[in-house]
Amino acid sequence: MEINYRLFRRNKNIFSYEGIIKQKEISIIIDVIYMPKVSLVSKEELSRLKNERLVVRDISKRFDNKVILRKITFSINPGEILIIVGPSGSGKSTLLKILCRLIEPDSGQIKLGSINILEQDVLFVRRILTYVAQIPVMFEGTVRDNLLLAPRYLGLHVSEDELVKIIEEVGLNKSFLDMIADNLSVGEKQRVALARALLLDPLILLLDEPTSHLDPENTRILEDLIISLNKRREKTFLIVTHDYNQAKRLGDRVLRLDNGELKEFKV
Repeated sequence: MEINYRLFRRNKNIFSYEGIIKQKEISIIIDVIYMPKVSLVSKEELSRLKNERLVVRDISKRFDNKVILRKITFSINPGEILIIVGPSGSGKSTLLKILCRLIEPDSGQIKLGSINILEQDVLFVRRILTYVAQIPVMFEGTVRDNLLLAPRYLGLHVSEDELVKIIEEVGLNKSFLDMIADNLSVGEKQRVALARALLLDPLILLLDEPTSHLDPENTRILEDLIISLNKRREKTFLIVTHDYNQAKRLGDRVLRLDNGELKEFKV
């Protein structure tokens, strides 16, 4: 499949591509494509970093005259599901985008072990802290094309067996690989987006309101999938949601973000 990557709009935080992008808030997989390639993260580096805590200290962000985040401090332990709850407009999505460098903070520090995330190449950061958008973005072509987009760009070989395994792992059968991605239901697209992120084998998955557009049945399916990935693969998740009941169902720990400030939330 040939994809037109001709840049038609660029600003400090967001890249868009003609004929591909359907919204400004875009999955990290395409946001990095225009950037120069850097060395891939070695298996040795990933293995070492897997056991490190992500520590966020005093992160602040202001848009125009409005304070969005005020000295946000927290940490994520390896293998944990950390949930941040809060109402719409509380800064949850902005925080996730700062963690994966879609947005730069005004001040503060983000460290994974001894690595200062804010001083690293963004492609390296997004390889280990992978963002899955609230509304799943599907690109022209089949589900297979969508899954292979980032690995092909990064020079990663993915076999057919690996594609079948990853699509089945998110609860879809292998026949989905040849379906046109844009024809899928919202729930199916969300699982494809998660599979696409999992192919990069990130250290932490950043999920932005992953079930906000799903019906109760698909919400249950995706929640069960998150728990399964956490238990079987020991995947670390940071999930933001406005749903307090979901936070109680999924979270090992729950924090509350409101008016730009982060507080402990008792489950």
